[in-house]
Amino acid sequence: MTELKAPSRWWYAVAAAIFVLGFVPLVVLGTNAVSGLLDYDVHEFDDSSSTELQVDGDPVAIYSTYEGVGSVRCSGAAVSDDPSDATAQPGSLEHPVWDFTYTRNSDVWHRVAVTPDDWTDGTYEITCNLVSPGAGESQPQLAYADNPSVLGTALGLLIAVGVAGSAALAALVIVIVVAVKRSRINGPTGPRFPNAPPPY
Repeated sequence: MTELKAPSRWWYAVAAAIFVLGFVPLVVLGTNAVSGLLDYDVHEFDDSSSTELQVDGDPVAIYSTYEGVGSVRCSGAAVSDDPSDATAQPGSLEHPVWDFTYTRNSDVWHRVAVTPDDWTDGTYEITCNLVSPGAGESQPQLAYADNPSVLGTALGLLIAVGVAGSAALAALVIVIVVAVKRSRINGPTGPRFPNAPPPY
């Protein structure tokens, strides 16, 4: 009869490694998200309603201290000496329909516009209309910053949480299976007592 061999204790180390490695993507994405948030900052317009900004691959977001999303409209045109350049003609920016806010110190900035994806790299002149504030309210300010990829970050974190959860579940299953098999094969490990003397 073939003697069954208990699983090696090394399987516990394998389970621990799976558990730790499963949380690496979540830690990395979380660290990058926090670092990006701490480094994120807005740059105020050169004057009250217009500014020049640089588009370099990624869209640029336009912010306003005015809360009315949809009321602030912005347009832009490339700074070019070539009148035949199509991007030199004024064109509307994209205006989000949902409010995204960014708070720094005491200022609350609302994203009101985003440069289109089809804009080529270069310098653009951006102009926005100013909403007249109510009586006793300060004049709204305008600023710009990199457009935050909220959906991409949230999706990445969601996937990372799923990977971490799957790794934790896999590690738990390995530990339970190994422990049960070792217990069945090795039997109880309690103290053994000497046999009683034979009767006379």
